[in-house]
Amino acid sequence: NRKRGEATMNITYYIQKKWTLLLSVVLLAFSFGQDPNWENDLNQNTEFGANLSNAQITIDGEVKTTGKLGAFIDGEVVGVDSDGGSFFPPINGFVWAVDLYSNDNSGQTISFKYWDDVNDVIIDLNETLVFAADAIYGPSAFDPFQFTGSVPECVTGDQNWENDLNQNTEFGANLS
Repeated sequence: NRKRGEATMNITYYIQKKWTLLLSVVLLAFSFGQDPNWENDLNQNTEFGANLSNAQITIDGEVKTTGKLGAFIDGEVVGVDSDGGSFFPPINGFVWAVDLYSNDNSGQTISFKYWDDVNDVIIDLNETLVFAADAIYGPSAFDPFQFTGSVPECVTGDQNWENDLNQNTEFGANLS
């Protein structure tokens, strides 16, 4: 009877350890897999507006269709396309659109970032625009404004780090 009690206690301990490990992994995944939620910081109560009506995003040669496109002036969010590109059949491709907001009528440099929702990485895009009130950037979906960027080296794994893990390590548990 004593052995049976010890076995039950060991099994309970084993299950608690596995659940603790599983919960830790899930919480860790959520802490790194975060949507930047740029739209929560967007101030639409501004005096002036403009529109980026047609754009395409290409990262490392791959045209992107999902994710988010954020527009920034001096680090402040001034526009967001939060639902990805829209399919435009005549070009058999996707175009992005962003309403832009500012309290100055012209002259500010707008930088752009792309959140890759598949790889969970934010990428600074190479191109910028200069804000002008009532401007329309990318006026034709047949010739959209082109954004380009590259995944940062630290995300692609190009650092040539050695794998310190022993591939032959085995883990076991004794339930007796």
